[in-house]
Formats: sequence, C-alpha cells, structure tokens
Amino acid sequence: MKTFLSFASSLALTASLLVVTSGCNRFENQIQPESTPSGEARVGGFDLSNGGFDPALFASKIEAQLTGKVTGYGYRIMINGQPYTKAAGGKGYARHLIDAPARVYTPVVRQDIGGCTKFMTAVVVLKMLKRYDVPLEETVWTYLPTYFKPSTDFKKVTFRDLLAHTSGVVDRPKSAEYTIEDVQDSVEDGIFDQGEGSGGIGNGQKPYGQYYYQHMNYMLLRHALVYLVAKKDPNYIRMDFLLLKESRTDKSGLYDLIRHQFSFLLQQEVLKPAGWNQNQYESVGDHPSDNGPNVLYYPVVNPAQPGSTGNGWSQVGTNFMNISADELAGLM
Repeated sequence: MKTFLSFASSLALTASLLVVTSGCNRFENQIQPESTPSGEARVGGFDLSNGGFDPALFASKIEAQLTGKVTGYGYRIMINGQPYTKAAGGKGYARHLIDAPARVYTPVVRQDIGGCTKFMTAVVVLKMLKRYDVPLEETVWTYLPTYFKPSTDFKKVTFRDLLAHTSGVVDRPKSAEYTIEDVQDSVEDGIFDQGEGSGGIGNGQKPYGQYYYQHMNYMLLRHALVYLVAKKDPNYIRMDFLLLKESRTDKSGLYDLIRHQFSFLLQQEVLKPAGWNQNQYESVGDHPSDNGPNVLYYPVVNPAQPGSTGNGWSQVGTNFMNISADELAGLM
C-alpha cells in the first residue's frame, strides 16, 4: 500500500533535514539527555542538551522505529555535507522475492517521495521571491490567470500563507488529477463536485490564518510562481507560455505549459545548483505515480503477498518526485 512506503520514506528522508539543519531551540527543548550506546564521540555544533549529535544513535532510532513495521525503507544521514557511512541506510526490501527480481532497500533506491516534494517547491519559490524583491506578504491573486475571479477572501492570501498552509483554501479536486479548473474553483469559491458540499475559504474549513495542510496551497504556488517570473523576467519564460497564458479556451494547454515551466524553474534553480545532472532531473514532471522497476507497495509486512505499482496521479510541486534518500538528503 502506498501509505506504508511513502510514510516510511518520508519519515526517514525528512529526518535528514534535522541532521543538516543547525540547532533549533524548539527541537533542543524536546530532546532529553541520553547516553551514547555506540561509544562514538558526538559530533557537530548542534548544541543539543546532551552536548552534540550522535549519528549512530540517530540511525539506531530510525531503524528501531521502522524495522519489522514496514516492508522496507531507506534513509541517509549527512554531517557537514558528507554522508555518514557507518549507518546501513536502510533495511528490508523495495521489491520482495515474490516480485522478482528482488531488490533490497538502500539509500540510493528511488521512490516517489510524496509530500516531501513540497520542500523543493518552497526552496524555488523563496529563491525567486528574493531574486525579484517580492515580499512574503505579497498577495498571490495578481500572479494567476487574469480570467480567474478571486473571491474577497482569497484576495487576502499571501505567498507566506500558501507556504505555511494558513490560506484556508480547500483540497477537493473533481478527479484524482488536479486540473486548472480545480485551481480556479479554489480561487473563486471553492465549490467542488465530490459530494462533500461547498468548501471555500473559511466555509466549513479552517479559517484564514490557521494552519490547515492542503495540497492545493502548493498547486497555487506552482501556478503563481510561473506567472510571477513571467511578469518580472519574461526573458526567463518560453514564448509559448506568454502567448497562451491568458487562454480561456485551451485550458488543458495552459495547464501543460504551467507545469512544464514550473518543472524548468525547479530544475534550473534547485536541482541543477545542487549538482544534479540532466539524467537525474529530466523526468521531473506530472505523470502517474509509478516507481517503475524499483519499488512496489505492500499493504502488510508479508513476504508472500505480492506488491502493487502506484496508480495515483501526482503533480510536481505538491507531491511528486521520484528520487532516493541520498538525493533528497543532498538537496537538503
């Protein structure tokens, strides 16, 4: 089942963020002094309450949490930009023997990382806002197709709100694949045709200003970023987007151009500077969430039960990137 492996990899992969980030008081206050069973000297200037960071202990905690509870998992710990090599980096199977050829889980096995993709989206959005001197408090609605008719509530929404999931927008697409019409609905009135009633900002959902995790926040960021760059630096955006960006008739074509442009910005501004080569990032884009020959999904920890491929649709920017723990930790 997708939930099992996505959760396992997301937990382990995002843990890398804690390793490569300098000390944070909030985390420091939550961590209690603990002995070092590895006997290894603590490293780094993390200033945690016990005097440093023990990578062997951290690895043992990851493995204790996941081993035997999921079919397999991969993780990578990095210290000062270098991989910590004394940890196994993963256990179990990405593909069980019953789904030959079997493949064990290691830090370099690629998998759809789900919502961890939002980390890269946040990076590219913040980078471009800084480049063009656009404040986080800038309202978003002026960086969307002009044929959208934003509600009064939506006109309050800022880039900070979308990044922090405090916009109040709802996340109820008409189908598994988000469309530009779904994005337009969330901007205008949030009414969707999925039997859940009217949505909209503050209408039966979390009100504006309160945290409420929704994929639609990052779908909106994807659209807004492309329009922002087109407005601030049209030489950076392909001409076909500039010609079609106000189309009301070819919405499918407009949607395709937005996702292609966003993928291009992600590649140029995040993946390429991080040292990725073209073979690593050339496939970044919307497509069915399928891990290909690498990983299958298993609903239970049972080596006799065959796995299944992904069957959902994912959008780069919100919940798709098919990368490894090693690559994600390196990006972080």
